Amino acid sequence: MLGLWGEAADVRLKLLSKQAEQQRKALAAKGKEASKLEAELAAAQKKVDACTARLQTLGFDAAEVEGLEAARQQQLAAVRALKDSVEALAAQLPPSLDFQFKDPERGFDRDRVKGVVAKLVRVQDPSTATALEVVAGGRLYQVVVDSDATGKALLSRGGLTKRIRYRDDPSAVLAAARQLGAGRARPALELVGFEGGVEAAMKYVFGNTFVCQDAATAKKLAFSREVERRCVTLEGDDFNPKGLLTGGARQQGGCMLARLTELLAAEDRLAAARAALAETEGRLAATAAAGKEYRRLQQELELQRHSLSLLQDRIATSESSQLAEALAATETEAEAARAAKDAAAAKRQEMAAMAKTLEREMADLTRDRTSRVKAAKDKLKAAKAALDAARKAARAAEAALTEAEAEAEAAAGERGRLEEQAAAAAAAVAALEKELSKLQAAVEAAGAAHQDASEKLKAKRARLKECDAEIRALEKARDKLASQAMECGVERRRLDNRMASKRGEQGSATDRMRRLEEDYQWIPREKANFGKPRTEFDFEARDATKVYEEYQDAGARLNALKEKGVEKQRAKRARAPPSPAPVWLGIR
Repeated sequence: MLGLWGEAADVRLKLLSKQAEQQRKALAAKGKEASKLEAELAAAQKKVDACTARLQTLGFDAAEVEGLEAARQQQLAAVRALKDSVEALAAQLPPSLDFQFKDPERGFDRDRVKGVVAKLVRVQDPSTATALEVVAGGRLYQVVVDSDATGKALLSRGGLTKRIRYRDDPSAVLAAARQLGAGRARPALELVGFEGGVEAAMKYVFGNTFVCQDAATAKKLAFSREVERRCVTLEGDDFNPKGLLTGGARQQGGCMLARLTELLAAEDRLAAARAALAETEGRLAATAAAGKEYRRLQQELELQRHSLSLLQDRIATSESSQLAEALAATETEAEAARAAKDAAAAKRQEMAAMAKTLEREMADLTRDRTSRVKAAKDKLKAAKAALDAARKAARAAEAALTEAEAEAEAAAGERGRLEEQAAAAAAAVAALEKELSKLQAAVEAAGAAHQDASEKLKAKRARLKECDAEIRALEKARDKLASQAMECGVERRRLDNRMASKRGEQGSATDRMRRLEEDYQWIPREKANFGKPRTEFDFEARDATKVYEEYQDAGARLNALKEKGVEKQRAKRARAPPSPAPVWLGIR
């Protein structure tokens, strides 16, 4: 039985060795195809690695760029919101703060005109805004220039502010104010901030005045002999040492200087937001070229990976690959059969040695029958057990042999199936090659489409830039129209004021005309001739201004002649002899 078992293992080993040899020959026959596929796979992998390396060395951080783009959108929204806020705050301020002027000469440096006083100051404490506005008064709307020459140049084009001298407060006055105010009064100039170059203008506007926390302190300082300066309370009550006291309800709409301070703060925030937006856009512009190259390499990497995946699928379904897998499986089974053969041989040697031992013991049985019988029985029992095991092993070997024969038959059938599979694999390879050709054509078409899309994207970006330029132009036009509308509003209010002034002048002129008619009787008589041509009162033919100037000149000459006549009379009286003493006549 053990012999049969060993023979079955030997037969299976020979069969598997023969099958492995056939598979090696078939695999060697497909060696060129396998080498070609391996070379193509290595080349495709090399392209993927090279493209990946270029992406890594590019140093482009897509997440960072995405974060910058998101930050840019947020900053754009913030700039729009702040711009709307600035425009809303600016609409609440009087138009006179928007000072516009034309260059008086070519190449004029507009920095020489500092601007309106109200826009040059920064209120340090909002609680003092009302008091500071009262202190400055109409001077808040005056324009500050760098020199008299600049002021004269601008005045020749439309008139600015008159020149007023400023006198510094003596240090003794400041010391007295601090002592009498007991910390409840401060010079108005100390409550505002301003840039360099406008100190004199700020002293002119806010100098010689103190801001006090209450009316009692303001009254005490204003009318004290040591200080005797104008004082304004936080509520806007004005105490003037000249005897003028103003106060009461403030103007409607709140404090203009407080609203202006809020506007200036909003403009600072808008400038900071625009600076941050410009920085973000600059960083995005700096990464634009790298981003374009990154997207191109990303698309190329996707195409190369797709080609590598197709090639791997082609290799996996190739005949050489299937033969290599079958050879590996056969070699594994052959190793298992070889191990079974060696185990059967070892078992056979062991059983032969046991049989020789039993023969020797049987020869010695006659010498020691009694002791041997028992030992023989024991050994016989062990031998029977071993025999039973050997029989079982023989049956297993027979079953293994039968299985080996069946496997041999199956291997023959499997060979046929492998040949069929090889033919099918060859057909599949041809189909995959056709698909690869189609995919390569699709890749080329996709590359052309990508190029076309890139050109279209470039055109769209150019159009987007044009749209941005148009938007900026429209915003400038809107700002210009808003400025014109504001100017029209200012002009309308100026004309309204002029109309109101003219109405008042008309009333005054009516009263004056009535008084003149009462004083000069000839006016009612000649009134019908006023303005008639070819009369003494032809106002078109005679220039009233010139006539008035002639009248003033004649009056001046008359006064001069009168003065000259008086002097002559005085000189004549001085040269005449003294008059005789008066004679008083009386009645007794």
